[in-house]
Amino acid sequence: MNRMTQAVTSVLLLAWGAGTAWGQVVIPPTITVHFEAPTTVTAAAPATVPVVVHAYSSDTGRPVTSVKLYTAYSFSSTNLIGTATKRTGGSDFFDFSWTNVPVGNYQLFAVATVSSGESGEAFRPPLTVTVTAPVLPTDLMVSALKVTPSKPLDASPFTADVTVRNAGKNPCSGGTLTLTPVVGAAGIVQTVPELAKSKSVKLTFAVPGQAPGAQKMTATVSAVPGETKLTNNSKTVSYTVTARPDFTITAVSFSPVAPLCNSTFTAYVTIQNNGGAAKAGYLDVWINYADGQAATKSVAVSTISAGRTKRVTLTRLATGAATGERTFRAVVDGRNTATESNEGNNVFTTTYTPCALTPPPPPAP
Repeated sequence: MNRMTQAVTSVLLLAWGAGTAWGQVVIPPTITVHFEAPTTVTAAAPATVPVVVHAYSSDTGRPVTSVKLYTAYSFSSTNLIGTATKRTGGSDFFDFSWTNVPVGNYQLFAVATVSSGESGEAFRPPLTVTVTAPVLPTDLMVSALKVTPSKPLDASPFTADVTVRNAGKNPCSGGTLTLTPVVGAAGIVQTVPELAKSKSVKLTFAVPGQAPGAQKMTATVSAVPGETKLTNNSKTVSYTVTARPDFTITAVSFSPVAPLCNSTFTAYVTIQNNGGAAKAGYLDVWINYADGQAATKSVAVSTISAGRTKRVTLTRLATGAATGERTFRAVVDGRNTATESNEGNNVFTTTYTPCALTPPPPPAP
């Protein structure tokens, strides 16, 4: 502990006043004043500097009653910053809180005064205070994470847009952004550029296709120097990867079973979806199919749930005048409206033979 004891060594006073005998010598008390450690303080503006002064008198009958603090070894009111408060309980310690101290270098000096008016100074060593410019916090945060499309198809690449924002009060040199598309998977890394305060940047990631089902994706931006708030450096979103549909035609039947020539008939086509729910696009059918021939009839097919079937009815199909075997061809989603897991099982072909002008006799009873 650094101390400086100053005895008041002024010329002995001869007291001529009342209560003092003629010629009686009045000895001033020895006043000890020093700053408690630490005697060097560094803080950022606007600073609050706690000051503790130990001040006491050699004469208990004339205790220290006041400790004033100055910013120069010139004890004028111009340099006075305040008066310390004596601790309760008979202590010789005095406390002062110097608040809102601006940037700069300071030396504080203490002057203690006893009840009879004498003063003592703590001028070596003074309390050294260094107040630096405030260090404004930096704060990089992931403010948004979006998957496009919102429900990706299984095994199909998709994108993820991540927005990084500088929420701090200083420009930020940037960092790295890591996207983890599946829990436990290796991350995809991009560099975050320098950002001015309150500015954002959006980074787009190409994400490989994933298996169907519920998934979670996390984006994390690295901490930067001076960053104290890390709770907003990551963002996680949940999303669902949808199974691709797989449409196939499982059955075709006619009514009547043996259509008449120069007549019409109805076809019943059963479509099964072996994949995820989706619209099946169009069902196109051909009567006596030939390459390059336009479809005889087309019907839009609504959504078929996963693992379910849908029976589509096509009416008033013309048989034509000629007899002989005909080819009936049906294609589901031949226009590729849906992205299927298997595009090679959409076609169903069967044959039928129209009867002559008269229907066959009914079966014998």
